[in-house]
Amino acid sequence: MKYYLFFVFLLAGAMSACCNFLSRIFFQEVFSYGLSVVLAYFVGMAIAYTMYKVIFSFEEAYVSSIKKFVLVNLIGMTQTYFMAMAFFEVFSMFMSVKHAEDISHFAALGLLSITSYTLHKNYTFRKRARRKA
Repeated sequence: MKYYLFFVFLLAGAMSACCNFLSRIFFQEVFSYGLSVVLAYFVGMAIAYTMYKVIFSFEEAYVSSIKKFVLVNLIGMTQTYFMAMAFFEVFSMFMSVKHAEDISHFAALGLLSITSYTLHKNYTFRKRARRKA
């Protein structure tokens, strides 16, 4: 069951990352690259929360507080923004701006998956300690 939940967590995360990536492309038609990364993160976060709520709600042993979820995702959004901007600075020296933006955002989301999994596992969805009555 442990590996099943890990796989489902990663699958849901990958789906929300795809929505994040694609929505950034649409946001970028109107907004700057940096602002588009932030706005797209909120789209991905809303989708991820909905999926994780459905996936983990049947497990009473998991804490699924929206406050914890949002806090972890604010950390993730900050990381994604700064990593995407840093990668963009490097990649834009070697390729077109469009490709640098896409690859930078994709790489930042890839690194986010490690941080997100670790924080959600150990904070958002950790098992509650049972109180003795």
